[in-house]
Amino acid sequence: MFPFVWCAYDPPRPGDLRSLIGTEGIAEERLDSLGYVRVHGELWQAEVMAKGTPIEKGEKVQIQGSYGLTLLVQPTQEKCKKEPSPSWIVEQPEKKREAQNHNNQP
Repeated sequence: MFPFVWCAYDPPRPGDLRSLIGTEGIAEERLDSLGYVRVHGELWQAEVMAKGTPIEKGEKVQIQGSYGLTLLVQPTQEKCKKEPSPSWIVEQPEKKREAQNHNNQP
């Protein structure tokens, strides 16, 4: 009898699928029905619980359960903020004009 009761009182351990239920992740790609989400830095296959409700890349999802090694997710209301690109990557229009004026001087 003890082995059957043990599972009921065994707390979820870190890394266990049960410990992921209720946590949030981020969609790594557009999820129509199946796709991948990142949870705690790990990539997991996920299935959307609400059929017909796609989840866009970068949206936050909440884990509702699991089926094998596939997480069952639904969208949250928040969208993940994307980091702005550094200014040294994007060339500023003012700097372009200054460079053109500098090159056109005799």
